Amino acid sequence: MKKHPFTADGIQAFHSEMSMYDEERLVNEAVVLAEDCLGYLNQKFEIDVSMLEAMRMLDTQQMFTLGWCLAIAVINRQPITFADNIFSIASPVVLHNPIYTFTIK
Repeated sequence: MKKHPFTADGIQAFHSEMSMYDEERLVNEAVVLAEDCLGYLNQKFEIDVSMLEAMRMLDTQQMFTLGWCLAIAVINRQPITFADNIFSIASPVVLHNPIYTFTIK
């Protein structure tokens, strides 16, 4: 898989590629994403140095939260958007909050 730009369009293209994965591969990708979010994102996306530095400043809990939220979205084939340094993940129907957001400053 090629690296995508770390933009809304790049994330959409990545999501489209992943939509073709079978369930086993999707789960494997999600596990890697959850366990090493920054490493996974850096492997899959062209991330500029300033964004990488900002992400490295997140504490362990924030990084795990981001990784697991993204992994859950991947497993459930939920849309993930990224704009203005904010990830948004549409939540499953069973949750009360329709959107989770995670801001990287």
